Amino acid sequence: MMKAPLVRFAFGCACLGLTACASIVSKSQYPVTISSNPPGANFTIKKSNGMFVSQGVTPNTVTLRSSFGYFQPAKYIIDFTHKGVTQSIPLEANINGWYFGNLIIPFGIIPGMLIIDPLTGAMWRLDDTAIANFNCK
Repeated sequence: MMKAPLVRFAFGCACLGLTACASIVSKSQYPVTISSNPPGANFTIKKSNGMFVSQGVTPNTVTLRSSFGYFQPAKYIIDFTHKGVTQSIPLEANINGWYFGNLIIPFGIIPGMLIIDPLTGAMWRLDDTAIANFNCK
């Protein structure tokens, strides 16, 4: 009779130990608003390796992954074109503050910081806007 509550408790602890803070609280894909001043610029988004991701006209919102692989933050180049003028803006993922929440979860350091959050990409975060400013006279 005493085994059932003990088994449930052990199972609960194991589940908690296999969680990752950033993966629970955050995400691995972010909506990014692409805009320009003045609006109406064409844009193309490419990964840092040149692979095409998206294109459109500002203002627009695209969903981008925050990771390019295990422990690899996403790095994008956004090329804006307005009235024959081209401008490139880098967009790079930064460390997600929730990633450090693994330090306070019991048994969260190894599975959370070294496995789950890096694999899911939740350890990284993207800015929510990318803006190009064109000097129009």
